[in-house]
Order: sequence, then structure tokens, then C-alpha cells
Amino acid sequence: MGQIVLGVGIVVALLGMQSASAKGSTDINGDGLFSKDEIVQARQKQLDKKFTKLDTNQDGQITMDELNTKKRGVGIAKKADVNKDGVITQAEARAHMSQSVDKYMQQKDLNGDGQLDQQERKRKAKSAKS
Repeated sequence: MGQIVLGVGIVVALLGMQSASAKGSTDINGDGLFSKDEIVQARQKQLDKKFTKLDTNQDGQITMDELNTKKRGVGIAKKADVNKDGVITQAEARAHMSQSVDKYMQQKDLNGDGQLDQQERKRKAKSAKS
């Protein structure tokens, strides 16, 4: 499975959202293209589900203790903790996810049209040196 170079901190590692699938729910309007908005909407649904699951005490935030209990993505998830207070709020998770989608689009959208066609989605991400 192709890994999205999303530095996607919390969203990729924490939430296990490795790639978008045309057969999945990402192509909301069914045109065969993935727009940034479609990717964000699909990932938001995944984020909300996983966030609720990882937030074991249901206080609306994920602590490092909760992550350690699940043994999932602690190192990368820390990147989403912008204010470094040891807690990842829903707002921090969403902001980090949005930044990750931006980075993904920049790497994959070869023609700059703001959408990913099938060829662009299959293409490996450009190296950081490009």
C-alpha cells in the first residue's frame, strides 16, 4: 500500500490513513478525480472515528498516555501537538490533517489543477530534493 508522505503526523500514523482509494468514499462526486475538498472530507470522517476510539476517557482530547496504551503512532502524533502540552485536541488533529493533505496535493498534483487523476494518485511522491 502506497504511503502518503504526509508527515501526516497524527492523521496518518495515529489514524492509519495511508492512502485514498477511488473505490472508497474519497471520490464523493464520482468524477474519477480527487479534489482537495474530497480528500479532506474523507479523511475527516476517518479522523473523527479514530479520534473517538483513541480518546478512551471521552474528554475530547488524546493524551500521550492514551496513545501509549494503544501503542500507535506516538512519535508522529506528537507533531500534531502544536503547543507541546502533551494533549492532542480535535482542533489540533484537524489542522494537522489539513496541512498533511496540502503537502500530499503538492507532491501528487502534477498539472496543478487542484485535483488528482488516477495517474497522479498512482505516481510515487516526488523526493524532498525535487
